[in-house]
This record gives sequence, structure tokens and C-alpha cells, in this order.
Amino acid sequence: MRNVSVSSFIGSFLLGFFLVVAPVGMAGADALQVRVKGPETDVDQRDAYFVGLLKLALQKSASSPDDAVVVIGHQGNQKRAFRDLEQGVLDVVWGVMTTERYAKFALAAIPLEKGLLGLRVLLIRRQDADRFASVRTLDDLRKLTGIQGADWMSLDVMRANQLPLVTGHYDDLFKILQAGRVDYFPRGLNEAWAEIANQQFPDLVVEDKLLLRYPAASFFFTNKTNAALAARIESGLLKAINDGSFDDYFRNSPDNRAIFKGANLKGRRVIKLDNPFWPPDLKLDDPRFWFEMP
Repeated sequence: MRNVSVSSFIGSFLLGFFLVVAPVGMAGADALQVRVKGPETDVDQRDAYFVGLLKLALQKSASSPDDAVVVIGHQGNQKRAFRDLEQGVLDVVWGVMTTERYAKFALAAIPLEKGLLGLRVLLIRRQDADRFASVRTLDDLRKLTGIQGADWMSLDVMRANQLPLVTGHYDDLFKILQAGRVDYFPRGLNEAWAEIANQQFPDLVVEDKLLLRYPAASFFFTNKTNAALAARIESGLLKAINDGSFDDYFRNSPDNRAIFKGANLKGRRVIKLDNPFWPPDLKLDDPRFWFEMP
């Protein structure tokens, strides 16, 4: 069982952006090269937040300036990334916690987006807003059809809650929704608004009455043979929490800013889901690790 306690957040988001990814040869000769996956597609921006946070953690835990460099590798999805992590092709992978990953990999035990992935709003077509006004319970939602990525942990969670879903490749999910072949696309609070802007589908909006909620968070994982790196990253994240730079990075991330401006969280009806894939012995009870609902 792991219990981690930290002090309050304050600090600077800009630090994460200025810790740039240096090509091999630009860092010190003895710099640790931390290999991570590239984005899944050319338009996929979901990894930027995690890359910046990893750089921040490595900087905070550095024994000397520029003692580590993040090296962006091939494009790929999460399934491939975890396979490459297991085979030693990658050094760090970020992903949603599951019982399998908890058992198989070493862990930096700090939730990376304060649990926002377990707080889900729905992307819908603008013209369908009235249909969702009458959705109040999980049974109501089960009468509609959603869409998720084929290898996503959220797919397993929602299927475990008996929600009808179809699957597809990331970029296609928005097109399928826009075409009216499904009714909604659940997204984490830290994903929805930025994705609409990035994908540029003018008919898609964030539904403004519902919030799906279940225990979920992303973490940095390493191979168990590289547990020292996981420990270093955890130490760096804790230092960033203690000096406030973690929270400042979190709140000022382009993906997150919309949450604090227009998410209307107080006015949403909450539909709770079970997550049977959260490790029962992973206890992260400090409230400062999690986003506090208003």
C-alpha cells in the first residue's frame, strides 16, 4: 500500500515549456536519455502535457543542470508504447492506471492530471443538445451509443458499466461523431475543449449538463528493471508539488485552462461509474493529488 503526502501547490508553468526536448548531442555528454513515444498522429496533441510534466520532474530531481534529456521516439498508440516499455525500447510511458500495469511496471506514484480523466464530459453534435437534456441516470445514458478508442482504458471502464460503444482510430472518432453514426464521445475534462479546437469540427460541442465520474488517473511508468528512474521522477514531481510549479503547470496548461473558465461544473448532473480496473491497494489519499470539484 502506498500513501504519499505533500504540501501545497504554488509556482511557474513556464518552466515546463522551457525545458525543451534536446536532440542527442546537445545535452551533456553524460546526460541521461529518457526515451518516450511520439504522438499517435500528426495532429494529436494529447502528449504535450505529459512531456512537459516529465521534463519538469527531471529538472526538479536533477543532480546537475541538463543531466537528463527527453528523447521523442516513434509515433504510436498506448498499446505499442507499453509493449516497447516492457521490451526496453522506451524508458517512460504515461498512461491510465490499471491493475495489470500496476503489477507489471514500476510507478512514479503521483497522479499526473489530478484525476481529470475520471471526470468526463461528452462531445456531441450541436443539434443534439436537447436530446441530452433528458439524460439523468446511467440507465438513460445506456439508451444512447458512444464512441471510444479501440485500445483505451476508458473503453473497458465504460463497457464494464454496460454502456453501448463503438470503437475507432483516434482521428476518426470525431468524424464518426460528426457524421451522426454515434451519439456522444466521452472525454476527460482536460481533453474536451482543446480537442474541439484542434480537430476543428464546427458542429461538435461540449454538452453542458452532464458529468461522468469514476476513479481514474494517469501516471508515469518505467520498466521494473529501471525502478530508479521511476523513483527519480516521483521525487521530482513531489518537489514540483512542494514548490508549487506542478499546480501552476496544471492550471495553466492550454488543455486545462478551459476547465476553470467555462466548464460549469457546479451546474452539471453527475453520473457515477464503477472502475473495476483501479488497483485496490493503491492508496493516494492526499486531497492535493486530486482536482477538487467546486
